[in-house]
Amino acid sequence: MSAPSSYRHGLRVRIGGIDGPRGILLQCGGGAYWRVKLDRGEWIHPDRLVVDGVGDVLGGSCAQCDLPYKTTPGNPICDACDASANGPRERFDVPRPRRWNARLQRRYPNE
Repeated sequence: MSAPSSYRHGLRVRIGGIDGPRGILLQCGGGAYWRVKLDRGEWIHPDRLVVDGVGDVLGGSCAQCDLPYKTTPGNPICDACDASANGPRERFDVPRPRRWNARLQRRYPNE
């Protein structure tokens, strides 16, 4: 297990490996200990954490936070460290979803 000094509150992680359950790493008890709240609602101890990211390859350990991370080949740092240094990638790469106007859809159903 990595040193807790590299943990960050609110970090998106996977437990046990790159295909493990997703969760959020949280600092609890006034900073006394760390827990992971899984997306399905369970609370567990952080064991064999992998920083969640885009891609399907285990990237070794991040050059900044020293935690293993999920990535595409060739990235030296995890997505969380990249986002803290350069801003979130989603802001530039992901197009905004089209808004669906429910009021107009009900008013003109055949158009």
